[in-house]
Amino acid sequence: MTSLLAAHGVCFAANSEVWIEVRSPHFIVVSNAKENDARLVANQFETIRAVFLDLFGHFRAEDQSVVIVAGKDWATLEPLLPESRTKKGSARPRRTSSE
Repeated sequence: MTSLLAAHGVCFAANSEVWIEVRSPHFIVVSNAKENDARLVANQFETIRAVFLDLFGHFRAEDQSVVIVAGKDWATLEPLLPESRTKKGSARPRRTSSE
């Protein structure tokens, strides 16, 4: 059976990929990476959120969870990017040693 993921109007099928959902108090991380990696992403976003609230506490923080699609590699994320980001010579995210 093919898994199907819909995120902000973007749909893609992952034939043999297992997608997981990890929740933190303010974020939902959907990822095809390992569960520990997805939890790390959620924790990092919680940390960033806390810093912003500390610095800009007078802004109201929404109670609604934010959905984060955290692909395990560039091949996972590339179909989600605008065409201008996938052209040769465009800026790309840093690659880690595990890719």
